[in-house]
Amino acid sequence: MSGNAKEDFEKYWGKFITQLKGRLMAVSKNQKLSYHIAKLQLTDIAANWDSEYEESGRWLIQYCNENPEKGQLVREVLLEQMCFSEIQPKKDYSEVMNYAIPVAGAIAGFGISKLAHAKTVVRAVSTIAPTVLLYPSAKAVGTTLNQNSKAELLDEYILQLEKYHQGVISIIDE
Repeated sequence: MSGNAKEDFEKYWGKFITQLKGRLMAVSKNQKLSYHIAKLQLTDIAANWDSEYEESGRWLIQYCNENPEKGQLVREVLLEQMCFSEIQPKKDYSEVMNYAIPVAGAIAGFGISKLAHAKTVVRAVSTIAPTVLLYPSAKAVGTTLNQNSKAELLDEYILQLEKYHQGVISIIDE
């Protein structure tokens, strides 16, 4: 196993990251992803490195048996040191903006029709049309911005784990 230890670790690390990212994505669909929730999920998934019932846990047990000193260092990194640092999430696109943008369009439409001395029907259409047209656009933009913000936050948390990944690789390579 010693010759393949790095390759095996890379395989199990990839599965670990995929599982963690999937869990964080699932949690963030139902609630806002916070530091404490991310930390809880990391602790839960990282416990697989210490379980004889998981592939990654069996790999670590075998590695520790074959390389006791290095194995203890790897175990320490994966089970004790690995953690997230708190990240401040970006402000969400407010639901108020879904209504504020169409209302601003309605006010602009009304103002332009008033300046043009338009008749009552034209004035009403000039007020209502921007509202009807802008609401779906504002809602779509807000949804996209919130989804992008969630994805960026999730990626920032996952990126923090790279230093632990590199640390384990350097221990194995010694």
